[in-house]
Amino acid sequence: MTRRLAGIVHSALLLSVLLIAAMFSFARTFAQPDIDAQAANLIRYVGLILLLVSGIVISKMRTRVPPYRSGDDPDAWWAANTGHVATLWAVAEGTATTGGIFWFLTGDQVMLIVLAAAGVLLFRLRPANWTGGAR
Repeated sequence: MTRRLAGIVHSALLLSVLLIAAMFSFARTFAQPDIDAQAANLIRYVGLILLLVSGIVISKMRTRVPPYRSGDDPDAWWAANTGHVATLWAVAEGTATTGGIFWFLTGDQVMLIVLAAAGVLLFRLRPANWTGGAR
């Protein structure tokens, strides 16, 4: 994967997080699932644990990606590290998607925060932060 393609894939994942938030916001105006308080509390805890585990996984896996050194070829760096970086992106995007689904089911604002926090995590993992903006 080249640096340019990495930017396109990352942008698509960020856009999907925004679309998920918009779609579930729109859907909640028409359908509000009936979930009892006990199930809603369980979903809240699962969502928070998922966010915590995702943050830990991302911080641990990020250390396995070798740092980009100035003078290196950015496309070669991306070719060598695409798997690890794409996995980190998938973890963040999956957490955001799950937060959106949980928010739709419960209407719990905490799940909206999970969606937003995972979106911020995904944003912080943008390609420019990996290669220092090298093109």
